[in-house]
Amino acid sequence: MISQEIGSSFEGLVSAQHVEYGMLGKAIAHHNRTVGRFVPGGKFVPDPDGSLPDFTVILKDRPAIIFMDAKSTGNEKRWTLSNRRCHQFEFMLKYSTQVGYCHGLFLVECRPRATFYLLKVDEEIELNSRGLPFIRFDREMHNLKSFRDYRCCDYLKHLDL
Repeated sequence: MISQEIGSSFEGLVSAQHVEYGMLGKAIAHHNRTVGRFVPGGKFVPDPDGSLPDFTVILKDRPAIIFMDAKSTGNEKRWTLSNRRCHQFEFMLKYSTQVGYCHGLFLVECRPRATFYLLKVDEEIELNSRGLPFIRFDREMHNLKSFRDYRCCDYLKHLDL
């Protein structure tokens, strides 16, 4: 699917940034593989009990662990987490609210705006009517930051923990 290929290329960009963080001594990152199965018709269905967010990042300059999921959208007005991925949100919310040094983060690429958005998962995160996190790109949100830099995806310099 084209959407999966685009998402994978964005994950590749984030992975390359993590290599740079490692070389600079800023962080250690691990790309978590998605656990799931293929169903008839060739569609991959993630296992909510076995899948973590895309990346686990351990910062070297302070005691902090980031559970981060990279998402990409072609919608220029908003992004909403798919209900098939709600287990990722629930995992991040659980650890970011119960363990002081853990943080959940969605890094969302909005292709039409050529902009990255950092959505921090916390107890005040806004949810849509289905109970899923979302971003409206035209509005300020307390836990949202945006930046543009397509040479790299240096999200740590924009992140307040």
